[in-house]
Amino acid sequence: AATLTAPMAELRAPPVRARQTLAHRLNYWVVERAKVEVLRWRHARELVPATVRREALAKARFVLITTLRNEAFRLPYFFSYYRSIGVEHFIIVDNESDDDLHALVRDMPDVSVWVARGSYKRSRYGVVWMNHLLSRYCAGKWIVNADPDEILVFRDEDASGLPGLARRLEGCGVRGLATMMVDMYSDRPVEQN
Repeated sequence: AATLTAPMAELRAPPVRARQTLAHRLNYWVVERAKVEVLRWRHARELVPATVRREALAKARFVLITTLRNEAFRLPYFFSYYRSIGVEHFIIVDNESDDDLHALVRDMPDVSVWVARGSYKRSRYGVVWMNHLLSRYCAGKWIVNADPDEILVFRDEDASGLPGLARRLEGCGVRGLATMMVDMYSDRPVEQN
């Protein structure tokens, strides 16, 4: 499901154990942080910049990141919708698509593309690649993480968009919004959709 998050640590809280000492908890955090950093470093070498617009990315406050392969046919609506609610820059992690993705985004000043030359599964289904790019380029920004077939819908989206949603969340001291995915199906046969 699409999510909106402010930059935050990518580590989970340690599991609750009976009589867990401070030393055990600190050790857990150190070991987990080391694992995350090793994974990020190892998989960062798999990312090759294709079309990177660093200046536009640096100015953007609302950034959408997605990992995809051969989904260019979905992107015109995807870009149109997310621009309409306030996304200012798109980061695409392309897992070696062979469709017309690069031709499609070539003249879009708000889209940056990195090609990921590695295993999608070993990169934790693209999460390690995305986290590497987010940590390098998106500190202090609001991030929407959505697949090309996911649309983030929220109350008052037409009136205030992502800036209004971010203001409400910040006003409540909330740094992220997890969402529920609702699958939608037509009453027609699949091949007619």
